Amino acid sequence: MRTAKRVRKTISISEEVQELLRELSEAWQKPQSYIIEELIKERAEEYKREKKLKAFEELTKSAKSYSGKIGDKAVWEIKEDMGDEL
Repeated sequence: MRTAKRVRKTISISEEVQELLRELSEAWQKPQSYIIEELIKERAEEYKREKKLKAFEELTKSAKSYSGKIGDKAVWEIKEDMGDEL
């Protein structure tokens, strides 16, 4: 498995967040950079799911003569295919 290329990034955070980050790092015994990266990935996945759901809702809302199908699939089939992504 290939390791992702690492980049150095300088950021500013509040003292409160720094303390929380330090606590998490100690409790989880993980580097602070790992914790930041994992939390960003989690939020990005949430954002992607929300974006897909919004697009799906807009598509179904804007269909004027809606037959219950999008392309060759029924809406329930599409929902089932998307599963946990919604």
